[in-house]
Amino acid sequence: MKILTISDSPNLYSGLARVHRHIIDGVVEAGHQVLPCVWFGYDDDTMQKIKDKKIKPPPLYYTTPNNTKVQMITIPKKRSFDDVKMLYDIVKVAKPDVILTVGDYWDFYYMQALKIKTNYSFKWIAYLTIEFEEIDERVNSVFRYADVMAVPTNLGRAALESASGKPITVIPYGVDPKFRKFSEDERRALREERDCVGKTRFITVAQNTWRKNLPALAQAVKLICHRDPERKMQFYVHANIDGLDSQEASLYDLRTIVQKLGVEDWFVFPEEDASIFNAPNDDYLINEYNASDYFVSPSTCEGYGLPLLEAMACGLPVIANGASVMPELIGRTQSELNYGPAERGWLVGNRVEVFPPAKFIKVIRHDALGQAIWEVTNWKDTQSLRENCINYAKERTWEVMKRGICKLLDSAGGPVALPVEVME
Repeated sequence: MKILTISDSPNLYSGLARVHRHIIDGVVEAGHQVLPCVWFGYDDDTMQKIKDKKIKPPPLYYTTPNNTKVQMITIPKKRSFDDVKMLYDIVKVAKPDVILTVGDYWDFYYMQALKIKTNYSFKWIAYLTIEFEEIDERVNSVFRYADVMAVPTNLGRAALESASGKPITVIPYGVDPKFRKFSEDERRALREERDCVGKTRFITVAQNTWRKNLPALAQAVKLICHRDPERKMQFYVHANIDGLDSQEASLYDLRTIVQKLGVEDWFVFPEEDASIFNAPNDDYLINEYNASDYFVSPSTCEGYGLPLLEAMACGLPVIANGASVMPELIGRTQSELNYGPAERGWLVGNRVEVFPPAKFIKVIRHDALGQAIWEVTNWKDTQSLRENCINYAKERTWEVMKRGICKLLDSAGGPVALPVEVME
């Protein structure tokens, strides 16, 4: 089959890019033809040179592990008529059997128009991330044009089945085997390099967006730092802090925030700023995980939470908001409450805030986050907790995800789905 995919460029350093890479690998391994249509194909500098006509758009390629060179097409992600027009032109020329979309459901608002405009010439497999139990009703009509739908979480399945009335397949993301817990000698050496021997080290890995809510971590540390006069806690935040490229969000000036709160002595940031276009490789992150004791996430919501899973694979229990998909990853709490110590970490209490136009969202309470961090620093025996994390992560592999995606492609046989209003 001819498969056209739409998602982040697989050459980027983002969670969706990682997912897209493995999907392309799986589709190629299964013998299909694939044409990736990618967001953020070029960085700012390249885009400006193209605009100034100093260079022609360089061809984009992704090379699979078996050395298959796959050419890609960059497409806009700006919610404009250009999105639909460009994709329409691509579909007319490429004539794909299937379009496979990977990402947040609202980013594919144009699929209804694209199917109608191309006279239902392809099937649409929607592999979507869902962050909340409630889905925007304005997008519900688009789901009727999907032939097959899948999500990486059970929360997503429940929400999407309720919104679409269709059966939804759960295909979790995976974690690479190289994300593993090192020996104690290796971990001690890494900690010595980072001046955190004898300290409790927390790591946060996230893009600097409103959903990741990174200032809440600084506010939480502000509330408990007086209990730690000897600076026995260390917080390493791996994020795109300086905003090297205008195409990616870099919302908060985290260095200034921790300085204004008076907690800069507890925080460590990367020496070189990370970007989705240029960031340290996996080996760097694996070292940072293994130099740490716990992963802490102040995120308001997650579509899946790949860094949480990668941290677990390295033996780190996770502290995170008791909302969105986080309870699914961290597991049941030890009491009837939906917060507190859990199977693979700690679920933090939250408060409901209202966002325009009428969204009720559970935002992490920074006072509860601070207390959770302090409680965790006093845990004595965490061996079984860390084993729970490692065992959970081992069950989620990219090979399983690739097989699941290929099954979706096989299930897409038969006629293209036509919504009721079209048949009438």
